Amino acid sequence: AKAKAKAKAKATGKATGKPQKETSSKAVHLPLVEGGVLDIGSVEKVLERWSAAKQRQDEASKEVEACKTQIDAAMIKTGQTALKTSRFEVSKRTQSRESVSKKDMPANVWSLYAKTSEFTVLSFKDKAKPTRK
Repeated sequence: AKAKAKAKAKATGKATGKPQKETSSKAVHLPLVEGGVLDIGSVEKVLERWSAAKQRQDEASKEVEACKTQIDAAMIKTGQTALKTSRFEVSKRTQSRESVSKKDMPANVWSLYAKTSEFTVLSFKDKAKPTRK
């Protein structure tokens, strides 16, 4: 009962009892299936949002890498492994990971120790966007 009350209070304005408005269009969840039928128009809108988000993510990733490269170069030139400013702190360390390839060991050893994990992958491609080659 408490959980239902909390969920209801969260979904509605506490004082007015009216549903709260979405603060961001990014969080809108369109019903993709109604009456057991796939709504292609809604699917298209969600895929458009996904495509735009991927593009923003790619651009942000490029900027992150450029910043990391610039800071790393400065650290190498000065011989430092840590930088501190009034707001930020960067430390540099070396990590190692041990792994083995299937082709590097006998099949019987691989079959004894190999671990398999399953996960879902959604492949997404914007057909309007030219592919990189």
